[in-house]
Amino acid sequence: QISAAVSKGQYEGPVLFIKGGNSNYLTEKHQQEVNSRFSNASVKIIEDAGHWLHAEKPRIFNRLVLEFLAQ
Repeated sequence: QISAAVSKGQYEGPVLFIKGGNSNYLTEKHQQEVNSRFSNASVKIIEDAGHWLHAEKPRIFNRLVLEFLAQ
């Protein structure tokens, strides 16, 4: 059985994208696609971090994840 939050390739539950400020992943051109699949998404940017932001800025990354999971 499919969760009530998932239908037709869309997830309506909360989603957090965390992006490194120096990373070229998840750019503005992706925003429309993200919004069409994840209606309840938020994006956090960790400045002065690249694609490996969890290793470069672990304290900030962990804090953002824990705050999101606590909601």
